Amino acid sequence: MNTAYHQAREMLLKPNRPEAFFCASDYMALGCYQAIRDLNLKIPDDVAVMGYDNLQIAHDAIPAMTTMQIPYYDMGKLAVEMLLDVMNKVPIASNQFKIEGSLILRNSI
Repeated sequence: MNTAYHQAREMLLKPNRPEAFFCASDYMALGCYQAIRDLNLKIPDDVAVMGYDNLQIAHDAIPAMTTMQIPYYDMGKLAVEMLLDVMNKVPIASNQFKIEGSLILRNSI
């Protein structure tokens, strides 16, 4: 969160500041929230912010943070199925899989 704060602050001080941040985690997004507030900017009026994880902190943030829900259950299920296939000597069809998460729209964009 500390690194995200400093990097967001640095970007926000540039003449052509970003209109939005898409962060790799909700914790990083909180760092952006703090940098935005410290510069007396408003979310989402001046800068939009989106996280990634859908942790409770995203719901509790002010304003509530838009984020992506990571499909942990589906990821775990696929991993177990693949492990069972390997144990049973069943060939794995691919080494790449796509499991989509859900967009959780809240008030930060």
